[in-house]
Amino acid sequence: MAGTESLIRRLLVLVLAIGLASAAQAGVMPSDTPTATPTASPTLAVTPTPTATPSATPTVNPSATATATPTATPTTTPTETPTTTPTVTPSGTPTAVPTPTSTPTATPTATPPPPPTAFIDHFLCYDAKPTRRAENQFKNLDQSDRVVDTVNQFQPEEQGGRTVELRRTKYFCSPAEVTQVVGNTATVYPINDPAANLTCYTTRGRPSTRLQVISEDQLFGEQPLDVQNQSTQLCTPSLVEVVGPTATPTATPTGSAGPTATPPASTLDHFEQYRVRKSRGAPRFARSELTLRSQFLKEKPEDEFLKVTVKVTRQFSLGVPTDKNDEGVNFLLPHLTCYNISAPRFPIQDVIVKNQFGEFPLTLRRPKLLCVPSTKELVAP
Repeated sequence: MAGTESLIRRLLVLVLAIGLASAAQAGVMPSDTPTATPTASPTLAVTPTPTATPSATPTVNPSATATATPTATPTTTPTETPTTTPTVTPSGTPTAVPTPTSTPTATPTATPPPPPTAFIDHFLCYDAKPTRRAENQFKNLDQSDRVVDTVNQFQPEEQGGRTVELRRTKYFCSPAEVTQVVGNTATVYPINDPAANLTCYTTRGRPSTRLQVISEDQLFGEQPLDVQNQSTQLCTPSLVEVVGPTATPTATPTGSAGPTATPPASTLDHFEQYRVRKSRGAPRFARSELTLRSQFLKEKPEDEFLKVTVKVTRQFSLGVPTDKNDEGVNFLLPHLTCYNISAPRFPIQDVIVKNQFGEFPLTLRRPKLLCVPSTKELVAP
């Protein structure tokens, strides 16, 4: 009996040890289990106790461990990284790129405008002698056709302008190419409009009080000038047809005369010419040489234009853009400062001039004047 009892105790201790070991492995506190076991009578088989203990162990522990670990780790890490990076980088870059657009826009604006004198040519003015028949026809025009009303900066509209009577043809002025040599540098002023000519007529009137201006052109710079306060010529835009070199002009007027004649299609204005001389105290005009090319500087009509060297001697007149008979003025700023020149003789040229007064044959003789595009500033008295 005592041996059996001792065996049972050993078995119970063994079972208890196994239970404690499995409970420690599963993480269950064993405090409640050993207290109840020794009190029971040894006869009762405690065999069912080990069976209950292992079944409870696997159910509790795995569920808690598996659930907590995987959920937290994947959720937080991927969400933040991709969202912030793409949004910031592209938005800033395209906005700054259009900035260079301002550079090309500013460049054309800075380009300086052409000078006022760029709108008209230099003119070489020939002494023009009408045939007797043509001169008589011009003089026999109705007086209303030869008397015109003029308005310009020296005789403005608020002062009544001026009424002038055209008396006879004095000069015919043709566009000229001018070459000026200063030191080792040659500057060429080409012809802009070869069809724009001027025919200058003398006007009735005596010189009156003088105005003082400062004239400026690209060839001779600034010049203080005294200007007669009454014009001596009116130059009107004209077309020309070359007849040929002959000492006896035979051409006769072919078109209608008077205001009904078709004016030439040109933006060239009328110019009233005022005689000038250098102002008191101003330096004397420095004579100089220029090389010219013009339509009538040639030996024969079929020849190419010749280059001719002329001497510019002194100031002669100032041409002011003029509104004739309310026809308006295209360009107010460019004037014509005309200079006396000394030029070689050429064979005379017979031409037919066409302008608002009609068609008249002229004989062009020696060149007398060179008219240079200029600007002027009125000096206060």
